[in-house]
Amino acid sequence: MSWAKKTPVEKVKQDLAAIRAGTPGAALWDDAPTEFTSRNTMMEIHGDSGTGRTSLALSAPGPIALIHTAEKIDGIIQPYARKKKIKTHHFGGTFRGSKDIIAIQAMEVWKRMADAWYDAFKWARTIIMDTHTEAWELVRV
Repeated sequence: MSWAKKTPVEKVKQDLAAIRAGTPGAALWDDAPTEFTSRNTMMEIHGDSGTGRTSLALSAPGPIALIHTAEKIDGIIQPYARKKKIKTHHFGGTFRGSKDIIAIQAMEVWKRMADAWYDAFKWARTIIMDTHTEAWELVRV
């Protein structure tokens, strides 16, 4: 992936320039997978916290990639993990400092999220992004 070719500061500057030029997709998704190894289904589940969205998603066929941010998953995945392969990726982060320092911190978190997403397409039948609200906040940062 091209992430390793640039320092975080260089990558942030490149991505910010692309966003300012009106082409954020070129900056953020330049390494997106173009070939998929299996048929996958994508859906979005909405609901209030604690209503069982993650449990419903985990009932999908395995193997499962669970990409999550700050939500608590202890006690939720264990019943499903006994029956199918579940690999979890945590990409959350806390941002502090000046605007430029926060941009660098956000790009590192974005890289972890993107790496987990791209990795999941190589092996998982079901990919769960839990929760997408934090992912969109990360994109805005």
